[in-house]
Amino acid sequence: MGEEASRIVAESVYEFLVADAREISQELINDAVTLAHQRLNACMDENHLVSRMGSTLTLLCLAENAAVVAHIGDSRVYHIRQEEILYRTRDHKQVEDMLEDGLITKEQALTHPWRNRLSRSVSVECASKDHTEPRYDAPHCQWIRDIKPGDYFFLCTDGVLEQVEDDFLVRVLSEGAPSNEQKIKSLKEKCDGGSKDNYTALLVQIAYERL
Repeated sequence: MGEEASRIVAESVYEFLVADAREISQELINDAVTLAHQRLNACMDENHLVSRMGSTLTLLCLAENAAVVAHIGDSRVYHIRQEEILYRTRDHKQVEDMLEDGLITKEQALTHPWRNRLSRSVSVECASKDHTEPRYDAPHCQWIRDIKPGDYFFLCTDGVLEQVEDDFLVRVLSEGAPSNEQKIKSLKEKCDGGSKDNYTALLVQIAYERL
């Protein structure tokens, strides 16, 4: 049901944001994600054999001279300029929380048995004696106001990250000659046959103003 959950989340958030005339804000994005939770819950109610549905989420909203990035889970958004990563979302994983709290080291995080366990997701699950009400994780939102023509935003699932490390991503996107189509091809070829998980990515470049 993972693919179905991802579809429901993506469509719900998109439909809500397109239909709502309010200015983009943390509250607006929270409301969009709440709708996604509600639709996941409704789908699960119709499929009694399913005990849990969930997905990660990455969101990029572009406005004049600004961008809003929102995410939940371990899918990432990058903001890259030339050969520098200006911003990268922080994975919502339990080992990341433990690392931030000083409970484990970077070396321990690489092999920790919980290294793939998410600390946040867009998900719902059946009620139990320990879980009677749905818990909705709110997205982390970041406003980016330093945007220039030529900048890249790269959105990807964790399946991409199995093969595409930061250095490789920056190197591919900073190459001057190849077109964006060729850059996407290079990234895809890196994932093909190597990633064990499903991999999806979206590359967005800020256009140069035409005179």
